[in-house]
Amino acid sequence: MKVKIIFISFFLVLMSCSEDKLNTEPSTEVPLDVIIKTEEGLINAKNGIYYYLARPGGLGCNVVLLGDLISDNSFVNTSNTGRFLNLNNMSYNPELNFDGIEGEGPPLNRLYDAYALASTVINAPISLNDEIKQAKAEAYAARALAMFFIVNIYSPSVALGYNQEFGMPIYNKSYNPQIKHSRATIPEVYTQIENDLLQSLELFQSESSTKTHLGPTAVKLLLSRVYLYQQKWALAYEYAQQVESQSGGSFDFIQKENYVDYFSLNSAPETVFEISYNQSNSIGINSLSSFYSITGTYFQNEFRKDLYNLYEDSDIRKNLLKLDVTNKGNNPTGEEGYYTLKYPVTMNLDSNVKILRMSESKLNKIEALYHLGNQEEALKQLNSFVSTRGDYQYNSKDNQLLKDILKERRLEFVGEGHQFFDLKRNRLPIVKKTNCKLNCEVSASDKLFVYPLPQIEIQTNPNIKQYPGY
Repeated sequence: MKVKIIFISFFLVLMSCSEDKLNTEPSTEVPLDVIIKTEEGLINAKNGIYYYLARPGGLGCNVVLLGDLISDNSFVNTSNTGRFLNLNNMSYNPELNFDGIEGEGPPLNRLYDAYALASTVINAPISLNDEIKQAKAEAYAARALAMFFIVNIYSPSVALGYNQEFGMPIYNKSYNPQIKHSRATIPEVYTQIENDLLQSLELFQSESSTKTHLGPTAVKLLLSRVYLYQQKWALAYEYAQQVESQSGGSFDFIQKENYVDYFSLNSAPETVFEISYNQSNSIGINSLSSFYSITGTYFQNEFRKDLYNLYEDSDIRKNLLKLDVTNKGNNPTGEEGYYTLKYPVTMNLDSNVKILRMSESKLNKIEALYHLGNQEEALKQLNSFVSTRGDYQYNSKDNQLLKDILKERRLEFVGEGHQFFDLKRNRLPIVKKTNCKLNCEVSASDKLFVYPLPQIEIQTNPNIKQYPGY
């Protein structure tokens, strides 16, 4: 899968050594006759994994933006640049090029780049010391993160119960272009993700010194999410609890009075892992702020009126959505649209993107408690959480309580790419109540919950099968 991309990734790990082990950018000049045979070379290659994750085709823009656009949260206004219209209309198909950011292709490209590079770092034949263990721990964690997003974009939900043979190709050794891998089953993919994350925990020597690199707390939070998606509620609760025990020090929960300002800050205590931009790797006008900020270069992605109306007036999070008076009446069906302040435009359009936050651990715990049959405690913790956001409380039970829990997840993570995946894993339909003209109601079993593989993948590797219906 993605032979050309993987070739590039494989060659990019053949890097020259760097004397600066703290350099977070991979070399741009890649001598192809050099292999990873030193500690410095491995560290340099490991840092390159973050480069691919941060690209606009990966977690830097496309993946996060997709998570809100293929859902009931956001839409592309009619005053647009032609980007992401297929996602907006859910009219994608294998023959169409991904209409996002030029030169990046679909999310598969950059996620597989990161996956392939991480696999090579993991398999580099270098004697282990503490620094090598730490680097390989990050590589295991990054590979799991890339796999997690690939399988949740290009495969049906693991909770769906059918079409489970349409996972993703798995290879654990250095890439061999002569081997044409087929798609593993979705449970097999999740087993590999789980194994990688647990292996990373065994190898980590310490917490990462920066929120832009993966560390053990990030791994535990990702494990909680992975188990939540698999409906392994006890494990989801356990790892969320472990994350909460890390609060204090470099990690802590965001409170109401600091909430609005938090999204303009880098390395804040609430953040567990974020995508970093700096002078070397800034994606400039292809950042999320370009599409979401009203002063962004391409400003075109907004949020629906019915989403805005879900917020209580006392909810501090409501202050992060503002009415777009410029494009009023210029939206698909004439309703108002709202822009987010979560991605402020800086001088270089390089605000970091929050991927994992401490608040997710609380919401994971609450949802797990509900499914474990402890509704009383779930409601208690849900009200404790919302007290840090607004002056309202819930008094629900049974299915209504679950709806309220999922509503809070939606309100908390607007613009952060969660909603599509939360609907998908809960087998809930997409219902776009406003600002929609095409595919406004999509059932949970519809093929549109699975993004198709590009046709080139099928042509390049006959062992790869397209998802049914495309």
